[in-house]
Amino acid sequence: MKSFHAFDIALDTDNGRVMAGTVLTGRLMVSLSAPLPIHQLVVAVKGEMRTKWVDRVSETIFDTVEPIINFNTEIGLDNLNEDEVVQTGNYALPFQFNLPTHLPSSFSAEFGFIRYLCVATATLAPGTTCLANIGRHSKEISVEKDFLLVDIVHMKDLRQANKPLQCEDHFEVVGCCRRIENVDLSVRLPQGAFVVGDTIMVTLDVKAKGRRRLQRNASVMLIQEALFYAQSLHGTTSSNRTTSKALDAVTVELPDTGQNVEQTVQLKVPMGVQPTSLQNGLIAVRYKRCFLVRSVTSAIGKTAFRLSFHYALLFNRYTQLPSLPQNASGRRQLTEQQVASMEEVGSHRRSRSLLSLKSIATKCIVITVLPRGFGKANFGPLDRLRDDIHSLPVGHRLQQQLWDTTMRAMEEVIAWWHRHSALFLSRMATRCGHLLLYVGNLRWHSSFVEVDDLSSAEELFALNENWPQLRFQLACAYAMHQRMATFDYIWLRVFRRRLSGHPLYDFWLTYLDQGDHLFDQRGIVPKQPVAAVFSWASCNGFLELIRFLWSKMPPAQSEYLTVLTWNRLCRKADNGPLFAFLCDEMCKINDVNVCRITSQCFLHASWRLCDEETKGDAERQVTFLLQYGCPKLRQALFPTDHYRVLLMAVRSRNSRVLESIQSSVAHCQLLDGLNAIKNSMEEGQWRLLKAVLLNEPYDRSGEHVISIKS
Repeated sequence: MKSFHAFDIALDTDNGRVMAGTVLTGRLMVSLSAPLPIHQLVVAVKGEMRTKWVDRVSETIFDTVEPIINFNTEIGLDNLNEDEVVQTGNYALPFQFNLPTHLPSSFSAEFGFIRYLCVATATLAPGTTCLANIGRHSKEISVEKDFLLVDIVHMKDLRQANKPLQCEDHFEVVGCCRRIENVDLSVRLPQGAFVVGDTIMVTLDVKAKGRRRLQRNASVMLIQEALFYAQSLHGTTSSNRTTSKALDAVTVELPDTGQNVEQTVQLKVPMGVQPTSLQNGLIAVRYKRCFLVRSVTSAIGKTAFRLSFHYALLFNRYTQLPSLPQNASGRRQLTEQQVASMEEVGSHRRSRSLLSLKSIATKCIVITVLPRGFGKANFGPLDRLRDDIHSLPVGHRLQQQLWDTTMRAMEEVIAWWHRHSALFLSRMATRCGHLLLYVGNLRWHSSFVEVDDLSSAEELFALNENWPQLRFQLACAYAMHQRMATFDYIWLRVFRRRLSGHPLYDFWLTYLDQGDHLFDQRGIVPKQPVAAVFSWASCNGFLELIRFLWSKMPPAQSEYLTVLTWNRLCRKADNGPLFAFLCDEMCKINDVNVCRITSQCFLHASWRLCDEETKGDAERQVTFLLQYGCPKLRQALFPTDHYRVLLMAVRSRNSRVLESIQSSVAHCQLLDGLNAIKNSMEEGQWRLLKAVLLNEPYDRSGEHVISIKS
């Protein structure tokens, strides 16, 4: 027999919405068509946050549930008889719950949801049948009611709420025949936080420079971004996902070429959207991008550009300040004559001459075909690259130049691979083979064949959204402190378990916990994590990390750690920018000790220039120290042992070392060195060498071959 005529929940809400921090009231509607023994009636309010998806590559199931609230209350019935039997009739039983403040708002998307339920449960006597579809052994009957909860965010909790925001950017559009058009964009917002239902006044300042005409269609969009975090079913791995949705878009008119137009557009914040999440959880909702999308018509088609302007909708703004390059030439300690003679060669180690059009085309071809020479986990078949180059319809000389450039680029890629293989632990050695898959994503310098490490790291960071561990490793190696804010405590706990034992990650995990207190160490010896990561970074050539550590440590500790690794840096001679930075900084602190240690390595390499077995390594060390040493260090190295390097370079007929000496050493020191070795050469040959090194005229009717007296 059917006893329950109705069993439902009625909430006192407006459109099914409840504000956090308020009182949730409602009634439990019970209608009985016959007397029924009900032992207990319980009403509960539950909230949970759940993320779930399946990885398409590894087929790993990621599923994580995090409870938010779980309140319950028991409702009493007044008209019970001695056997606890509820009589026939209709009952409206009121209840209420005090909801906490700052609960995450209800949300639902592809990879997860935040849901709140009101659940009512009636416990029946054993053997009682109350509904047609309920068995005799069932003791409980329940009903659920969903409701939407909206978090209340106060403006006082937002640091950038009342501050205006502005973003500027500059684009270069490269068209046919390398014609470059410039476009300047500026976006301004009156404040950094907005209320649901507000109208955002976006001020655009667009200035077109050049001869091409921009298309008039452009769009400004308000983007909602949701971040999802989850662990696998066994808790061994973690992953994240991101979804974006355009809430509003406005079409704007772009100015003609050469004009500067300022216009204001309105973006409407829709009613019913979730406010920005202020707590760390499995799901985070934020409004941080205002996209300006525009098309530029050129001879090669349409190119789309996007200006990303970071702001907050009920959210504090993310700010990233660019690091400024440091320059310390050290010339203030030199004499005026030496400074004047070094003007032409002072910047040689940091500047490169512009490439010709043929060299630019060669570099572009090599960078395009280079990824074909790498397999999945090894340095792939070079014969295939050679065959591809030799099959090109160009002359033999150009084919040889292409192959030489390919080999230089190959050396750069191999050096990059060895440098970044140090990011992986010994037990994860197979993982470093995956780095070869990103050869096609490396960023190269515009004027010479060299990998731009920092730009490549930023590209790989943005590319590997589904590999959080690699993103964290790159952020640690290149001191991307702002990027580490994207990892919450769950990810940091996972990284601490996976990457422990590596000096780089041990330092950053400690620094994220202690902050700058990690560098509060008296004396010249820093704390162990700082000393270990400095030695690791200098050995593997991560300049950005060294800059970060140098800015945090006292000068005494910086000098102590650099002196410990200086001899190794001089002998390896494989990272010029890092050596140049440390040389500039150390010559300000202790130039005498630096020149003494470097002179010993320089003299040892100079003696080995005439040794057939070791002259290649010696030549590399000599040219490296002369090219990347600061002016004061070069001034101390060249006269070592009565200008031994010049004499040994002449004896071994090493044109590369002589060219490095000519471009790196001051004119006055070159003249002193030539006078010092004059007695070791014949007069005519000495005058020829002097004319070549000092760019002076010489009578070519005499002997041109340089020989050294025994």
